[in-house]
Amino acid sequence: MKQRGRPAAPLLHLRGKHARGNIAARLTAIGIETREQVIYDQHLLALNAQAKAALAGAEPVIVPLFSPRTARHFASLCRARAPLYIAAMSEAVAEPLVSLGPSALEVADTPEAQAMARAVARLARRAGRVVGPSGGH
Repeated sequence: MKQRGRPAAPLLHLRGKHARGNIAARLTAIGIETREQVIYDQHLLALNAQAKAALAGAEPVIVPLFSPRTARHFASLCRARAPLYIAAMSEAVAEPLVSLGPSALEVADTPEAQAMARAVARLARRAGRVVGPSGGH
């Protein structure tokens, strides 16, 4: 008989090669059988010319970062003169970014895309304006 709130069959956690939190093992440990399957590999890339130019400028740059791995990578590459307004998915994401001395560092209320969107919106208000790639407002 299925318990209320528990799946009748095993779960499958589809994840990237680089993951944190070991979700499948944690769920299995509390009695919810969960398997995992790696379905993608996120390759870290260098900053492109446009990103470097934005970071070298004087206009505020809003940077949303979703994982501790990409936050560490960004922190290792970033040589910003521009004011940085960083949105972090969690405290673990925010940690390696503090050393950059951002003008603002917002941690999302919850680790979800909509919470990140709200954090970015708050940063845009704090930055005073948002400039698109064409330079328009």
